[in-house]
Amino acid sequence: MEVVISDEARAFVRERGGAVFVKANERKCCGGALVVLDAVTKTPRDALSYVAYPAEGIDVFYRGHPRGVPTQLVIELRGLIHRHLAAYKDGCVFPL
Repeated sequence: MEVVISDEARAFVRERGGAVFVKANERKCCGGALVVLDAVTKTPRDALSYVAYPAEGIDVFYRGHPRGVPTQLVIELRGLIHRHLAAYKDGCVFPL
């Protein structure tokens, strides 16, 4: 999996310990299932179930979905007042 992270997001992660954890979650809706990605800098309780992927200057850990690992994982910084990480997979724009 290729990890692409914006410069702003990289700086944000470094300020918070240097690691980001991205987890794929399936949400069910009236139109079917939707997989969204949650990205946090706080180490989750289930951190041992994440897989490490190389990224420039930070540690990226990913816990995937049974549908498989994406080809590309993009991590960006969002929000004007409440800054937070957003993650996208293979061009899908469903951040949480």
